[in-house]
This record gives sequence, structure tokens and C-alpha cells, in this order.
Amino acid sequence: MQAKAPELINGLNSAKEGAEKLSNGLSSMKAKAPELIGGLNSAKEGAEKLSNGLSSMKAKAPELINGLNSAKEGSEKLSNGLSSMKAKAPELINGLNNAKEGSEKLYSGLSIMHSKAPELLAGLDKAKDGSGLLADKLSSGADKLSSAKTGDKNVDMMSNPIKTNIADISEETSYGNAMAPFFLVFGLLIAAAAYNILFPVRKQEYGESINSLFGTRLASMTTFAIFAVIIEVVAMSLFFDFKVQNFGMYFFGLIISAIVFMIITHFLSYTFGNVGHGISIGFVALQFVLTTPLFPKEMLPSLYSGMIPFTPVFYGDTAVRHAVLGGLTNGMYNSAILILVVLGIIFLALTYISYNKNNKLTVNLAK
Repeated sequence: MQAKAPELINGLNSAKEGAEKLSNGLSSMKAKAPELIGGLNSAKEGAEKLSNGLSSMKAKAPELINGLNSAKEGSEKLSNGLSSMKAKAPELINGLNNAKEGSEKLYSGLSIMHSKAPELLAGLDKAKDGSGLLADKLSSGADKLSSAKTGDKNVDMMSNPIKTNIADISEETSYGNAMAPFFLVFGLLIAAAAYNILFPVRKQEYGESINSLFGTRLASMTTFAIFAVIIEVVAMSLFFDFKVQNFGMYFFGLIISAIVFMIITHFLSYTFGNVGHGISIGFVALQFVLTTPLFPKEMLPSLYSGMIPFTPVFYGDTAVRHAVLGGLTNGMYNSAILILVVLGIIFLALTYISYNKNNKLTVNLAK
């Protein structure tokens, strides 16, 4: 025990020091107790406020969520609006450019108008002076007219100086009858071309003269032409109740037209052979385009309308139309017939020359 005495003494000393420290700590703790109590009270109040704030926040949570949702929807709408605005930006720029151009044109127009304003004012002044002069002259004329001795006849003449008399040149109201003269004449041209293509000139017999061959052909063509005219006249009378104002002029016009067409197409076919057949067909087609009532002269190009006076069908149609519908002067009918006769004589002479030329060529080949 004596050997352990120093350790015991050291332990007691340590215990004393620890007791002193504990005492000092308790004394410090006692001195700090009010602050600790104040801090605990503050913590208690803060905890209560935090609890109340959390309760209020919990109560306001639905509104906060709705607000956030509304903010989200608004941001989406804003985003869509900005996207649409971005897509429409080129149109907006074009519109602004157009507005700029329009404003420049407006400014230019206003500038021109401003520069012309003096001329406009001068013109208005002249118009004003002219209207005053016109009023003065009219007043003077009225005074002179009132002083003149005018009877009822003079008054009527001055109020109605021109009298017009209106009368129908033709009583025909049927479109078919109005078109018929052309198609009758054009049908004779087709018949003449077909006859000369399908029935060429026979070969000259041994010892037969050219005059005999030519006369025989002319007689056959004339007979066929007259026969074609009779068929047309009878058919139109029996099947279509075709009315004619002057039958003699109608029949004679068709006869002359048929014979002349026969001579012209025979000249082409006989002189030029197969080429002449093609020319005859083109000649027929050209007559239809140039002289048909389906293509009025005013609707044709100037080149074609200028060729109409040189087409035989035009004169045949004019003569027959006058005989069928009336209304035209006899001078126009006589002129059309005269031109057809002249054309017939010219092509008859040309055909006769062609006959003699071909005969000489045949004789020379035989030799």
C-alpha cells in the first residue's frame, strides 16, 4: 500500500483538478444559462414561425401549382407565337418593302402633280374664260334667234334635221335559206373538180381534129354542168321547200357558175395532169375558206381577205344570193355574171391553147 501511495496521491490530485474544472465549467454554464434559455426561446419561436409558414405554404400550394401551370401554358403560347412570327417574318419584310416602294411611287406622283399644278391652274383659267365666252355667244345667238322670223317648218327642221327611213332589203329570216346560195355554188365547184378528175379527156382518135376533140369535151362538160344544176334545183324545191325571189336569175346564175367552174378545173387537170388534180383540190379548199359565210371577211387575215375578189365562187355566190334573197341591186348581179363570163372565156381560150400544144407535141413524138 505504501508503494501505491504516490499513485493514490496523484489520482487524488487529478480528481481535485477535475472537480475544480467541473466547478468552473458549471459556473460558466450557470453564467451562460440565460443566453442558452434565450436561444432556446428564439429557436422555439423560429420553429413556430417555420411551422406556420409551412402550413401557409401548404395551404397555398394548389394556387402555386395553378400559377406554375398557367406560367407553363403562357410560355408555350409565347413560344408558338414567336415561332409563327418568325415564319411570317419574310412576308412582313416583303410587305414593308412593298410599302416602301408604294410610298416612293406616291411621292414621285405627288412631285409630278405638284410640278404640273401651274399648268392645271392655267388650264382651269382658260376653261373659265372659254365658258364665259361660250355663255356670251349662246346668249347672243339666242337673242338673234328670238328676233328671227321662224315658222313651224323651220322649227321642226332645226329640232329634227335628219329623218331616217328604215326598210328591210330582204324578208328572209331563215338561216338555212341565207346560207344555201353559197353551198349551192360551192357544190357545183366540187362537182366540176370531181368530174375532171374522175373522167379525164379521152384519147384523140385517128384522123380526129383538135377542134372536134375540144368541142366534144366542152359539150360533155356543159351537159354535165347543166345536169348538176337541175339536180340541185329540183332537190332544193322538193325536199327543202326552198324559196327563191327570182327563179330565172337563180337558175341562170347557177348555170353560168357551173360551166365556168367546169372550164377552170378542166384547164388545171388537162394542162398539168396529176399535178393539176392536186391544184384543183387545193383550189376548191381555198374557195371554201375565202368565200364561205362561216368565215366573214372581217375575221380573216388581210392576206386572205384581199384574195376574195379573185375567187370565182365569190361572184357565183353574189349572183345566186341576189336571185334567192333579193335586196341587192341588179347592177351587182349583172357585174357578178359578167365577171364569171369573162373568167370562162379566158380559161376556155387557155384550155384551147393547151389542146393545140399537146397535139403538136404528140405529132412530133409520132414523127
